[in-house]
Amino acid sequence: MNLNFNKISIKGFEMAIKGKKIDGLDLAIHYFGGTKGLAKVCGITPMAIYQWPDRRIPMAQIPKIQAASNDELSRKELRPDIDWDKIKDAL
Repeated sequence: MNLNFNKISIKGFEMAIKGKKIDGLDLAIHYFGGTKGLAKVCGITPMAIYQWPDRRIPMAQIPKIQAASNDELSRKELRPDIDWDKIKDAL
């Protein structure tokens, strides 16, 4: 039986999801123990997380998540679509 798991490891933190692309939102949800934990870090309700367009963490939430994870979750891992080198001084 081939289960076909995707795996990702971040500084010793590993997760596997069967047949699903792992994105920054998955990483953050898993890291904080679920949407409730992530919502607490962001200061929002868990339902608000499900309303984020295209499963992308809003840029304003990235620094909060990175700090709460003690930099184990980086900005580039959470939102690889953003050129963080160009905007690092703006944050």
